Amino acid sequence: MKFVILFFALVGATYALVPGMEYEYDYEGQVKIGFPEIRNRVSGAGIKCTINVQVQDEKSVAIKLQDVEVGEFKGDVDCELRQRMKIDYKPISGHGKLLEDVFMIHPSRAEGEVMESTKSEEVWITNIKKSIAGLFIVEPIRNNFGGDDNALNMLNVRSTGHS
Repeated sequence: MKFVILFFALVGATYALVPGMEYEYDYEGQVKIGFPEIRNRVSGAGIKCTINVQVQDEKSVAIKLQDVEVGEFKGDVDCELRQRMKIDYKPISGHGKLLEDVFMIHPSRAEGEVMESTKSEEVWITNIKKSIAGLFIVEPIRNNFGGDDNALNMLNVRSTGHS
């Protein structure tokens, strides 16, 4: 029984974002659309970057995207439609450079108030930032910021954000 409790404590610690720490992730996301019933031709786009995550305190997380590259794909794919598209990524330019500005998320806040954004920011930039922020507000991580996770509560495991 002690092993099981220790195991779940270690698993919970791996989900923690610790205040004062900085984390770096390599990120790649792709989206594609097509009609596989007709032909294995798709059209898609992708983004690739390095994500720096800095936990400011128990309520705030700063996120910065670096080395943002984007690309698109149009063409036939093999039989396996779930495979990655072979996208020729290029560094982002123009208004897209605004993606590299630091933005804040607050995982303990209610839905719709989690991410800070400016009204002057273009909608597509805000949407990409929201999708990145969504990676860091899943229940186990949100629990470290005062949110509730029923699975962890059933085990009486609670984290205050420190491992």
